Amino acid sequence: MKPGEKFNHLTFTGKERRDGKHTYGEFQCDCGNKKFIRKDIVARGTTKSCGCLYNKRKNEVGLDSATYETLYNVWRNMMRRCEDEKSERYYTYGERGISVCDEWHDFRAFAKWAVENGWKRGLSIERKELNGNYCPENCTFITMAEQAKNKTSNIRIVIDGDDQCLSEWCRRLNFPFKVAWSRYHRLGYADPSILFYPGDLRSMRGRLASLM
Repeated sequence: MKPGEKFNHLTFTGKERRDGKHTYGEFQCDCGNKKFIRKDIVARGTTKSCGCLYNKRKNEVGLDSATYETLYNVWRNMMRRCEDEKSERYYTYGERGISVCDEWHDFRAFAKWAVENGWKRGLSIERKELNGNYCPENCTFITMAEQAKNKTSNIRIVIDGDDQCLSEWCRRLNFPFKVAWSRYHRLGYADPSILFYPGDLRSMRGRLASLM
């Protein structure tokens, strides 16, 4: 990294200092502010400004800092499970073909839609069609109480001709209800061998792919 070299909105002044295992460089932001920032996170683009871009975007959305951070994490987690192959949840989203619409790749567009559609802290994003993508037409926000309503007897599972609700099968099989319910809603089908599989579903990727 050379003096005068620019990374997004930050220009390296040439000054640097060491703090433990990290090296901090002084950068002048396009807004005029100077700030010492870790050189590695600037070089890889994790940090693009002195913080002014964050504040600008936060103000555009009209949320306080804590609420903005929470909504940003909702967006980031949605993007990761659909786009990042290293995500622990990628195999039940991105690997199954579930994606995020082009519009929502821009956090500001997602945030604007979320605020206009009643998002607030404590709500989670839910796809109306479980095999559909993340997009304005297929998504809504639900409360924990509404999520609880989904944990009722309307989820029916048939095993060897015996039709019982999901909670009853979990009781009979001594299987964690939260695990079975989560698999049912993430995968979108009710194959008992998948729902009540005692191990990690990542070991069954071939089977999951055949059911898509």
